[in-house]
Amino acid sequence: MQKPNTASNDAFSKNVAEAAVKLNEILTPIKPIPISAAEEIAKKYGYHQVVVIARRVGENPMPCGEHVTTYGVNKKHCAAAAQIGNFLKFKIMKWSKPDGTANAE
Repeated sequence: MQKPNTASNDAFSKNVAEAAVKLNEILTPIKPIPISAAEEIAKKYGYHQVVVIARRVGENPMPCGEHVTTYGVNKKHCAAAAQIGNFLKFKIMKWSKPDGTANAE
């Protein structure tokens, strides 16, 4: 009786597992991160302002994209977090403005 080739089986199992992870990534839709998630981070870790940046890159075909969510514990902190989020979106990440205009350098 021939011995099973465990190295070959292990490599096959690893390839199948990697393919399953990749398929799951492709099939998992990207969704906006709710403000409540940023609020939860603020409360759990003791911050006044939270800016969450999420990116999904390299998918071919789509979905890929970026998302920014901000939270502040009060109006003042909310405005500051929003200002930081907008700076990151429009100046660093080079998003188009809501009116469709590009950002000037």
